[in-house]
Amino acid sequence: MTIDEFISARLDEADHELHDMTSGALVQGYLRAHGDQLKAQIAAMRKILSAHVGYYGLMDDEYLPVPVLSILAGVWKDHEDYGLIGAVA
Repeated sequence: MTIDEFISARLDEADHELHDMTSGALVQGYLRAHGDQLKAQIAAMRKILSAHVGYYGLMDDEYLPVPVLSILAGVWKDHEDYGLIGAVA
């Protein structure tokens, strides 16, 4: 799994979770008030990912993940797939 695949998958999960939380009858004040902000944060992370991969690629000159991508992926460092980043299928 490449680092961009990992980040994209986590953003997809965040989108689905946010949709589930903000579309039900149990929506409370915080989500109702901040749902648009959370959606904007997810969209911004997708734009950063796309722009960075498009311009810099995935790896630096030493074949390490580009630092910005490592920072984005670090948000989900406790995710079970985090250790699979860079794994060869």
